[in-house]
Amino acid sequence: MTLIIGLLCKDGVVIGADSIATFGSEIEQEVSYKIEIYEEDVVIATSGDIGFSQLIKEQLGPRWHEIKLCTDVLEVKNQVSSQMWKQIEPAVNRSKLGQVSFGGCETIVALPIDGAPKLLHFGKLSDPFEITAETPFVSIGSGRRQADPFLAFIKRLFWDDMTPASILDGIFGIVWTLQHVSRVNAGLGIGGRQRIAILQRRHANWSAEMLSEPHLSEYVQAIDDTENALREYRAKFRSVQ
Repeated sequence: MTLIIGLLCKDGVVIGADSIATFGSEIEQEVSYKIEIYEEDVVIATSGDIGFSQLIKEQLGPRWHEIKLCTDVLEVKNQVSSQMWKQIEPAVNRSKLGQVSFGGCETIVALPIDGAPKLLHFGKLSDPFEITAETPFVSIGSGRRQADPFLAFIKRLFWDDMTPASILDGIFGIVWTLQHVSRVNAGLGIGGRQRIAILQRRHANWSAEMLSEPHLSEYVQAIDDTENALREYRAKFRSVQ
């Protein structure tokens, strides 16, 4: 069980995840591998079968430097999809023969392409999809059904129904969404500490980093203030009645 969210902003990309993983049918543990950084400016996050996640990351890991040399989004999508398929195809074939069941995993990748931040989503069969300004967010994992409507609410109210103007806006939205889903979906194994990675331009170069817990606590406080402001409005609304 998991929830991972990718968000394209005007000045970069934000990817966030919960930290709970389910082993077997009942055992839950906090993990840190749902989001990883490669080559200093590539962020990759996976949801699904842990074994497939490991295989895909191992397949892609040594090749990011070469992939990043591409200046065309379509070429990057095709290269990443092709590398992923090398690990997925044997399992799909075994599944067709009834030898094993195919669980697969979904993958989110953020990286700069031709000087611009890009966010890509790859399905369980490595089918690629680019996240664009028209639909700036994507979520994967069991918490998706709760996350997507809440993200749409934040997009309409806080981002004027457009791409977030800054990474700061994006971090706020993802932290709030992860917090919300962990509250309403805690019984399904979503929760623990939040992990947030950002891809942004620093001076002339793009770089990726994981945010520290003290940094995240500032956003948690801002969310508390926002929710308290809504509660205060509720009290004012009732007094009018």
